[in-house]
Amino acid sequence: INTVAVNSDSVHAAREQGRNLLDEIRCCLWSISIWSPEKLDADESDIVIRDPTFRENLVLLGVDEAHFVTAWGEEFRKAYNQIGRIRRRLPDHIPLVAVTATLAPGQPQKRLLTGYQFPVILWALNEGSKVIIYCKTIDQAFRVALYLWNSLPVGTQCLENIQVWYSLTSTSYNTKTLDLFTNKPNTCVVVATVAFGLGINQKNVTAVANLGLPESLDSLVQQKGRAGQ
Repeated sequence: INTVAVNSDSVHAAREQGRNLLDEIRCCLWSISIWSPEKLDADESDIVIRDPTFRENLVLLGVDEAHFVTAWGEEFRKAYNQIGRIRRRLPDHIPLVAVTATLAPGQPQKRLLTGYQFPVILWALNEGSKVIIYCKTIDQAFRVALYLWNSLPVGTQCLENIQVWYSLTSTSYNTKTLDLFTNKPNTCVVVATVAFGLGINQKNVTAVANLGLPESLDSLVQQKGRAGQ
């Protein structure tokens, strides 16, 4: 079985030979591709995963030594903690097989098996909606946005349809977000922290959702009041 490893070294070596390793995988020239967590978490993996030819021929997602997801994911190699995100980016019928001999029962096992999914907010993607989704932390906001991005049909301009807004997004990015949210019908959701608040006066918001209660009743009233202005 022809197999290839996908990491920084192999991608660079292929490039030195005048080859594009990711294009080869996308076109199914390799039966098995073994990805490093860092490459799997990189933007370039999305080009492969969203390719129609690759998706039609994909039969299995496997995770070897799955206990490293929890053992290494927090500090040592944080990309391990993001491996589960790929499952949402794949067709629903693709099985996931995680293999390990040493994963402890209890919380480590529960953490490995429990994903970050938010099906209760999929209504926000309905055509014609203009929705603000408030999250309590930047990490939660990013995970919600990622879930919604991956819930869109293949070929959709996901990074335009769903925008994020928190303290780390730049002024230029925020200006673009407001312009898209105001003037582009397909930009339907802004996933935000409380940073999306002061000085914001949007007239076209159809709904506001909170994932977790704000810290005060005043904050809740302020956020909910952004709909229907």
